[in-house]
Amino acid sequence: EDKMRIAKALDEIGIPEIEVGMPSVSEQEQESIKAIAKAGLKAKIRVVCMAIKGDIDLAVSCGAQIAVVSLPAGYLQIEHKIRWPEAKILETAVNLTNYAHQQGLEVVFSPMDTTRSDADFLERYLKTVVKDGHADRVRITDTCGAAIPLAIKYLVKKIAGITHRPVEIHTHDDFGLATANILAGLEAGASVASTTMIGIGERSGNALTEEVALALRILYDVDLGLELGKFYETARLIQEIT
Repeated sequence: EDKMRIAKALDEIGIPEIEVGMPSVSEQEQESIKAIAKAGLKAKIRVVCMAIKGDIDLAVSCGAQIAVVSLPAGYLQIEHKIRWPEAKILETAVNLTNYAHQQGLEVVFSPMDTTRSDADFLERYLKTVVKDGHADRVRITDTCGAAIPLAIKYLVKKIAGITHRPVEIHTHDDFGLATANILAGLEAGASVASTTMIGIGERSGNALTEEVALALRILYDVDLGLELGKFYETARLIQEIT
């Protein structure tokens, strides 16, 4: 019920895509996603899928339109978390992005911890997925909030040049740079900002939707067509729920 209230509020603001959860978390999460997907919202509904075929199947069964296929790129994640050889990572990314596309999902390829990846590996990774797999968009994730704006600008330009795909930027606020990093990414050519209302997210949170939207409107004179007058009431709603 709470997630539905939030989704409807975001839709009323005019948010074009709402990332509503990760279906593999629980049956309750799946029911929430299904309900939101059937609510007739204008926004596209997207979910996060880990590197498992079953996650893609759940995304389809829940009625999602977009799958964010997440698989580590950062060397620490690879070395200490999944402990896979490079060949397995590349093969899995190719197979899963192709499978998601075949199931009719729009695919956002999200190499987790992008900002702490080995540059040569990241280039091979992205080239392989674009050539042999499927990516409608590539998401740069600053998973641990470890990047500065200059690094984000460099990465956006680099990855756009490698993939020739639209770039999305997703940042965390560990050093208070989440909004600055989003704006830097957009300046460098990223076309999608992944943000959260009032910065809700793990650790120090994510870039704030309201900060990014207002900065673009007032500082950059970029009008996203959002109902800015509804931000306050939506922020209060989310604050109360969470």
